[in-house]
Amino acid sequence: MSRSWESSKLPRMEVTEEALATLTVRPIRADDRKRILDARRYTSPQTYSQRFHEAAHHFSDHELTYLTEVDGENHIALVATECDDPDRLVAVARCVRHRDDPGEAELAITVHDPYQHRGIGSAMLRLLCDMAIERGIVRMRAFIERDNAAMIGLMHKVFPEARRADRFGRTWEFVADVVSGPPKPWSGAR
Repeated sequence: MSRSWESSKLPRMEVTEEALATLTVRPIRADDRKRILDARRYTSPQTYSQRFHEAAHHFSDHELTYLTEVDGENHIALVATECDDPDRLVAVARCVRHRDDPGEAELAITVHDPYQHRGIGSAMLRLLCDMAIERGIVRMRAFIERDNAAMIGLMHKVFPEARRADRFGRTWEFVADVVSGPPKPWSGAR
């Protein structure tokens, strides 16, 4: 990692729901590999299909490294865990800055099945956007399967001006402006 962003001033976000314990949201860490793998026990093939565009998703060591060892500048990733059980992964939200357009990033969110439809995705996306703005990202892109009504709704909830830019088979590309202003330049690896 190019800098220690885990110790940076990340606001603690708590989402409390009647049927859900309070969550802790923090930057992803290398030891979250195990949490990602453990979450497969309570995450449906449909959820993985909607996130990774393949139902039987198996994480390679290389992919787990890419997903968990991020620099916090060009690849930002947050996890939500239960406060009472910090090893139980609730959600992951991430964005990866485009090399050719440093003001733009691709975003992705996974809210694991037992926690869906409780507002966690929108809360995570808002926090991710705040962090992206601080790093000069002004536009987000998301590739969403056309039958993923929850994610399409989430995009329009958080980004009311989100527009569908393109279609790739079952997948639609959505684009949303996060903030206006000059983008920060690409800052190296990843």
